[in-house]
Amino acid sequence: PATAPSAAERQVLRRYLEAAERADLAALAALLREDARQAMPPMSALYAGKAAILGLWRPVLEGPERWGEWRAIETAANRMPAVANYVRRDGETAFTAVNLDVLRIDDGLITEITTFGPEVLPAFGLPEKI
Repeated sequence: PATAPSAAERQVLRRYLEAAERADLAALAALLREDARQAMPPMSALYAGKAAILGLWRPVLEGPERWGEWRAIETAANRMPAVANYVRRDGETAFTAVNLDVLRIDDGLITEITTFGPEVLPAFGLPEKI
């Protein structure tokens, strides 16, 4: 059995990470399967479909409500590719942890994103700030 994400999964993960850092919604959309889903346990919210996921991301990545500059760190969780996301808001010097996205990738596209809060990062040896 596989113990880590495959090379193909890591390639998709890197494209996801780079698109998120550039706040490039078109590039992120190209990585999502039409029926992709995003969940954020322990909240019961489920975003079903590419349009719903992009609608969730749009305000934090672009426009007047944009959170700030993004950075990410590649990792893995439960043998799946994952990325820790950090944001630096205007006037701040450090990037602060926002979440951990665990990706399920099928046939080169993201089919599921499970997003955990930043409190899980210490279990991955990842910092609260970068």
